[in-house]
Order: sequence, then structure tokens, then C-alpha cells
Amino acid sequence: MRRLILFLIGSVFLFFVTDSLMAQGTCPSNVPAGVTKCYFIDYAGGSDANNGTTDSAPWQHAPGFANATGTPLAHTPSAGEGWIFKGGVTVDYHAWPANVPWGGTASNPTYIGVDPTWHTGTSWVRPIFSGGGSTGYDSNSRAMLTDVTHNTNYFIIDSIEFTGLYWSGNCGPSTQYACAYLATHSFNGVTNWEAKNLHVHGWSHPTGSFSDPGNYQYLIGVGMQAAAGTQSSIHDSIFDGSDTTKDCCAASDAAITYNNYYAYLNNMYFQQAPSNQVSVFHDNYIVHQTGTLGNNGVHSNCFHSFAAGLTTSGGTFLVYDNYIDCKDAGTQAEGLLFETNGVTAYIFNNIVTLGQPSGITPSAAKSGQAANVYYVFNNTVDTYDATSTPGSQCYNLGYNSVGTFLDNFCITNNNNSTSYGNYTFTGSVSFPSPTFSIDCHTGRGAQSNFGATQICAPIGSGNGTGNLNISETYPFAPMDATAAAKVGTGQNKSALCAAVSAINAAAGRACLSDTTLGVAYDASNHTVSWPNRPPVPRPTGTTAWTNGAYEYGSGTSSVAPPSGLTATVN
Repeated sequence: MRRLILFLIGSVFLFFVTDSLMAQGTCPSNVPAGVTKCYFIDYAGGSDANNGTTDSAPWQHAPGFANATGTPLAHTPSAGEGWIFKGGVTVDYHAWPANVPWGGTASNPTYIGVDPTWHTGTSWVRPIFSGGGSTGYDSNSRAMLTDVTHNTNYFIIDSIEFTGLYWSGNCGPSTQYACAYLATHSFNGVTNWEAKNLHVHGWSHPTGSFSDPGNYQYLIGVGMQAAAGTQSSIHDSIFDGSDTTKDCCAASDAAITYNNYYAYLNNMYFQQAPSNQVSVFHDNYIVHQTGTLGNNGVHSNCFHSFAAGLTTSGGTFLVYDNYIDCKDAGTQAEGLLFETNGVTAYIFNNIVTLGQPSGITPSAAKSGQAANVYYVFNNTVDTYDATSTPGSQCYNLGYNSVGTFLDNFCITNNNNSTSYGNYTFTGSVSFPSPTFSIDCHTGRGAQSNFGATQICAPIGSGNGTGNLNISETYPFAPMDATAAAKVGTGQNKSALCAAVSAINAAAGRACLSDTTLGVAYDASNHTVSWPNRPPVPRPTGTTAWTNGAYEYGSGTSSVAPPSGLTATVN
């Protein structure tokens, strides 16, 4: 975009045109509030002899990059500073390891991001941060991008494509900032990092080397155990291992995680459980879990919150509106596993399907830890598979927990359990809502549900036939009145949603509707869109809600998904 400049000298106007998009240091309009001065970086066409304050005189490197020279090498970042990378340009392996901008504050964060009007080629695409694969940068001891040199708070990274990560060996838990694209230096010691609109893919390692030997490494790790009100977040991002060997890695780590797509990893979501804070995981889409064990036998997880080493308690967990599909991993992957310590958790509107014997597993982390309080309601859980042996369970309780289970819709081929492995259950459980039963698979009959009755339904041909099937437009949704009758109704839980709303208003609003089924993924431009499914409001007053994650209504549960999207359930 050209800019017209007008000068008045005496009585004469002088006009000239400049190619600069931005005045000196001015930030694009899309950058976050509080980012007040920006520097422009074009790795292909910039020069470190430039001042970097306009897109017509950009730097080649950012301050803190391994190969920075000249002006950026001498520059010290300050609060409110942004680094704008040219769209479509690759930053290659010579730049790593690099530092994120430092000096951010609550009112003036630092920023790595983009200007959508500044790019190479005919249209904008994300800048690419590439590790170069096995012939490039080895992240075995330090991630490509970290705050190791300068401990950093209040940092935002936006709209970057990460690819080409490589590590040469096993990464130990003492170096949690290694084997990653982006990681905080201190696992628990930084606050308010935000990662958004990222496309993360293309990592590699030698055979037998994994980045998750102790559940400490993450491809994008922005910190978890910050104090209340200072949580970090990851949202609207894609973690897709379809172009890898599909045998490793934990994807992300953050207190607030939402609107993300995860595929082809062995640890989709693993985090240290919340401690004296509210942690939120919602509207995520998890599919194609690999189920591969790490080099020291660490098992795989679709969702696993863990707090065995924590002595503090009192956190709150909100987990809702997620689609979690672990069936590809067979019996090696956890579906929704909580091993927490003194936490209150609200778990609702989730679709969980897997071949592993346990669907939702609320537990304490170990014997003798503080009791956890779990409210598990209006979830749809399928633990039945044609290859499953009897033993697949909707719920599986362990150690010291207090569980309240209301109106979940479970498809299973056996009883539930009060012993998760060796985790002997010592807590209490209640099922306040009366339910009904029908025959489960191949005439097994109604199953025991801790003294209540197991809700189940046959797997059938799907849409409009009175049966439920994962291949429906929305998996296991009641498509007609016959199917809805099989799913049945339970309690109106508006009062429980009010309790959720008092903790988090957005979660409270979500509680009053049925599931969004996470996000949809557009593989053509590597973006996600929300919601994946238009949520249907639950009844108000005292009217009963449909069991499970869906609310059946006349025509409302069979709305077609947005067109042109590739995230389909298969």
C-alpha cells in the first residue's frame, strides 16, 4: 500500500509517494492492545543494517536470534514491543536457538506475529519457523524458541507455522524446555503467555528417541502452574502429526486450552493439574491418537491431568464441549483421565470414544492425597469396539474421590469398575438421576452402574434409523424420535450450570446448551473454525434434559456441518 505524503513549504505544496506501509515503529492494526512499537523482519529480503521500524526497511533477523548481527543484535527489547514477520517467508535453522521478546508487562505485553497485508506471493500465509529437520538445528538440549536467556512474562505469539523440529536423543525431565518448537524456560515460573493461530507439524527424531520420556516435553509449552489470574493459554491452533512418523510427542501445555485441533500424537493433552486456580479445557477436537509408548514406557493419553507431585490443592477444572477420539490407539491410550489432588472438576458435554477399557476415569493421583470432587454430567461415552473384550467401562474410579454422575449416555459392553488398575477406590459416588436401560450389544442386557442402571444403545446404521453410529453427521447424536427415546432423558441441571457460571461465565453459558463437538479443521489453509456443530439450547425451568452430550429436538440435532471442512469423524 502506497502512502501519500504532503508538505507545505511557504505557499507551495510538495507531494511524494512512499512504499512504506507503516510509519516509523507503528504497529499493524491487528496486533494486541498494549503492543505499541513494532519492528519488521523479512528473513529473505531484510538487512540487519536497517532500523527495522518500517516494512520497507526490515531487519533480516530478530533480536536474540542465533545469527542476528548489526542493529537487531544490539537492540534490547522493551515492554509493548512487537516483532512482525513477513508472511510466507521461512526463517531457517540458522536462527535457532532464539529468544522470545522480553520485558512484557500486564498492560504492555511483547509480541511475535504478523501483518496480514505484508507478505510474499499473491496472498498471505503464515511466516514459517523451520528447524530444518535432521540436517538443521538439533533441539535436544534447547527448544528452537525459548526465554532461557531472559525470563519472560506477558508474551503473545500469533499466526506462525512451526515445522522441521528435530532432536537427536532422549530429552530428560530436568530440561523441560528442550525438544520443542516453543517452550518456557521455567515450567512453573512464568506467567501470561498466549499462543494462538499456530500451525504445528513436521517434527522428527531418530528411531527410539522420543520427546516425552517423563511427560515433561511439549511441542508448544507456555506454562501451567502460574498463580490464579495469571494463566497462560493456547487456542485456535493446529497440532497435526500426519506428516511425521506418528510415534511420539506431547502437543501442548497451558492452563487455558481451547479451540484446538490435535491429530497423530501419542500425548494429545497432558498437564500438571490446576493448583489454586481455574483451569479450562474446552472446544478441542482430538483424533487419530497414535497409542505409541515412549522409550521408557510412558503410556499415551488423549487427555490426562496429573498431580502426583503436588502438595497444594484447591484448584478447579472445567472440561467441556470436546470431541475426544482415542479409538485408533486401541488399549494403550487414556480417554479422560484425572489424577488430581484436592481439585473440583466439572466435566460435561464431551464426546469420548475409544477402545481402551475406561472412558472417564476420575481419581486422586495417589493414595492418601486430598479428595477430589467430580461432577460428571451429560457426556456421551463409547467404550465399545468390535474387538473389545468384556471389560470396557464408562467410568472407572480410583483412590480418594467424590463423584456425582448425572445423565451420561454410555455405550459399553461391561460393568463399570471401582478399581483403576491398582488404584483401589476409597471415596464415594452418587447417581442422583433415575435412568432406564435397554439391551446392550449382542443381547448382553443392562449393566450394573454402581447400583444404578447403565444407559446404553445399539450401534446401528446411523442417521434416521433409530440407532446411533459414529459415522453419523455428529457421532452418536439422536437423529430421530426413535433414537432419542433410546437415549432417554434425565434431570434438568440448570442449577448445576449456575454453579459453573459462578466460576466461569463462558463455561456457564456453554453448560446451558449441548455440545459444540469442538472445532472443525480446514486442511486447505490450516485453520480451525468454531463451533464444529451449532449447539442446541437445553430446556429451561424444570424440563428434563436429554441424556448424553446432545439435546434432541425437532430437527435441531441434524443440522449439517459447515461446508468445505475436512475434519470428519471416521
